[in-house]
Amino acid sequence: KVIGWEGLCTHVRDEVFYRMGFNDQEIVALLCGGHVYGRCHPNFSGYAGPWVENPTRFSNEYATDMLEDDWTFVGHDDVWLDDYGAAELRPAPGNRQFVNKKLGLVGDDEPNKMML
Repeated sequence: KVIGWEGLCTHVRDEVFYRMGFNDQEIVALLCGGHVYGRCHPNFSGYAGPWVENPTRFSNEYATDMLEDDWTFVGHDDVWLDDYGAAELRPAPGNRQFVNKKLGLVGDDEPNKMML
């Protein structure tokens, strides 16, 4: 298990996908494609819902959002989200998540290039 997000990119590349013979482009396609059809689960963040506006149409919408949107790290106590009518984006107590500052695959520009 990876502790913290800092080692996530290395783990995903080296210990999961490279081991199965995938290259960076294929990894990005699988990760982003899975998020297009996937949803955020409340037991992990407190928010339940799709990652993209059109979750039934395959696209690069998730990758584009990761690279072009401005994301910020929030916790349950970040009540400023309530002022924007977005209280449902506050993660469950004890959890934190990114809501709308660039994350991509943090710390690694190569997969980010594949998303463009």
